[in-house]
Amino acid sequence: MFLVAVFFPLMLPFVLYCMITAANVTLVQHASIISAVPFTCFTFVLLNKDFFNGRSVAKRVFGYQVVQANTDKPAEPFKCMLRNITLIIWPVEVIVSLISPGRRLGDFLAGTVVVVSPSEEPKTILIDMENTKWNPGIKKMVWIAIAFSVLFSVLTVVLQFLI
Repeated sequence: MFLVAVFFPLMLPFVLYCMITAANVTLVQHASIISAVPFTCFTFVLLNKDFFNGRSVAKRVFGYQVVQANTDKPAEPFKCMLRNITLIIWPVEVIVSLISPGRRLGDFLAGTVVVVSPSEEPKTILIDMENTKWNPGIKKMVWIAIAFSVLFSVLTVVLQFLI
C-alpha cells in the first residue's frame, strides 16, 4: 500500500491524459506508450520492494519482515520477488487474504510469511544495500525482474489497443 501511495500521484497525470484525449486515438496511443515507462518502474519496484533483508521501507517503519516459512530466516530476494508477482492479480490476493488472513497467495507460492520484527529507521535499507553481495545469482534475478516488468508493461499497452 505504501508503494501505491507513492506511485499513484506520479502516474495520475498519465492516466488523466489518456482519459481526456480518449477521442483522439493517436494521442491515446502516445500516452499509453509514454505511461509505460513509469508503469515499468512501478512494477519493478513493486516486485523488489522486499529485496533487502525481506523488508521494504514500510515494513521497516511499521515493524514487519518477510521470512521463509520453514526456517524463520529473512526471505531470499528471489522468494520476495516471487511473493510479489501475485500482486499483479490483486483481486485474487484480496480473496485469498480474506480466506487466510495470515498469508497472501504470494506467501503460499514463495513459501514465506510476514512476521512482526523490531521497527527500524527507513535509512537502514541503505546499509542493507551496501552489505548486499551482488553475486551472479542476484544479478540474474534483477534481470528477470526487469524483463518481467517490461513484459508486463508491454502487455498492458497492447491490451489497451485491443480493447
